[in-house]
Amino acid sequence: MAQPALGPAEAEGPCSTPLESPVHPVDEKPAPSRLVPAALQHIAAMYAGVVTPPLIIGQAVGLDQAGLTRLIAASLLIAGCATLLQTLGIGGFAGNRLPFVNAASSAGIAPMLAIAETSAPGHQLPVIYGAVLVAGAFCLAIGPFFGRLLRFFPPLVTGVVITLIGVTLMPVPVSWAQGGDKEAADFGAMKYLALAAFTLTVILIVQRFGRGFVRQVALLIGLLAGTLAAVPFGLADFSAIRSAPESLDDQDDGEGEGGQGE
Repeated sequence: MAQPALGPAEAEGPCSTPLESPVHPVDEKPAPSRLVPAALQHIAAMYAGVVTPPLIIGQAVGLDQAGLTRLIAASLLIAGCATLLQTLGIGGFAGNRLPFVNAASSAGIAPMLAIAETSAPGHQLPVIYGAVLVAGAFCLAIGPFFGRLLRFFPPLVTGVVITLIGVTLMPVPVSWAQGGDKEAADFGAMKYLALAAFTLTVILIVQRFGRGFVRQVALLIGLLAGTLAAVPFGLADFSAIRSAPESLDDQDDGEGEGGQGE
């Protein structure tokens, strides 16, 4: 039986006009009541990943509190710039224009620690920065072709690589769980191990039974719970925060005066 001829609007399909075509979820712009909580959720979920690598690298190269603060701030700044680049894009050169939040990768921590161990004291960070720049240029060059190589990286390969990264980094958190200072008399004391076990337990419980946003920030919840548990036992040291200068200018002036006095 012959079908009736379609009109112009019907021939073009249901998505021919803005009134008839709903916005695709990828291109949808949520209302502020949904957009702001989602943004805060992304920031909370990525914060631990951005702060952890500079903490490990900074302690490995012997940075003081001021240097460690600057390294963490630099990590947060670059993560924000990378997020804007991915979200907004630059012509056809870079950026997938999707709401991805970029954090610092843990894959480079192991080679950075190896560089720190083999570099001369006082020159570890410049050497690490140079290696990161060269690696970044290399990744930028092979980026357009890497998509064709994904078939050589099935879940078995990526899973083994991620597991090896975690195993390689295990000495760092194990040392932190024992107090952090290997030269201290109470290094490895039961109070430190109990606090680390409590923090880990909280993280695992939240990760196992939490839902949605709560599950994504399990690490931050565990850190908060561990800090609160450490306060009544005198294991939380906030002296660095209380004695911190109000600005970096004040801190630089203090260091300059100290250097002149010497």
